[in-house]
Amino acid sequence: MIISRKFAIATIALVFRVSPTYQMSVLMLALFAAFVLQIRHEPFMSRGDQSRVIAEHRVKVLTSLEHAKIESEIKAMLQKNYKRTHKVDAFLDSRRASNTVGE
Repeated sequence: MIISRKFAIATIALVFRVSPTYQMSVLMLALFAAFVLQIRHEPFMSRGDQSRVIAEHRVKVLTSLEHAKIESEIKAMLQKNYKRTHKVDAFLDSRRASNTVGE
């Protein structure tokens, strides 16, 4: 969808380069048509579909090798991101420990 839209923009720019006004009007028509097609086919997941898709994936993990591989990659990435966002700060931990000793 995106590549066809880019191809249409490039083609219109080359074909109608003599008449900028006509070029702009045909380009706006092509962009409007691409917008209508995108809205009609909904290529991106909405918030309402997210829970349904995740539930279907969890069921397919048990039967499909491809979904099992995707699940292992998701878990590895979540673990990597968890380690990155939950770093232990030794300086802050030592200050907290020294503050609690005096109490």
